[in-house]
Amino acid sequence: MGFLALASTLLGTWASFQPNDRTVRATLAICASLWVVHNAIIGSPVATVMELAFLASNAIGWRRFHGRAKMAADPLRTVHSHDEPERHDGN
Repeated sequence: MGFLALASTLLGTWASFQPNDRTVRATLAICASLWVVHNAIIGSPVATVMELAFLASNAIGWRRFHGRAKMAADPLRTVHSHDEPERHDGN
């Protein structure tokens, strides 16, 4: 069990010094996954739920940050909450 905790901690420390946010987020998602496995094996439901919440937060942040960048690259695209993205380019 100690190996999972050590690997996650070392990987997370390495990730925190990376200049690329995608590398940081992806690596921290791996770390959180290792902690989920560790906490589930040792039988700590509260810690498992906490790490799952961190994973969800990380995924939402990734989507919000990188999703907006993608939308900003295509100014003619309109997104409706109930259907697929629609293009308005005069055709």
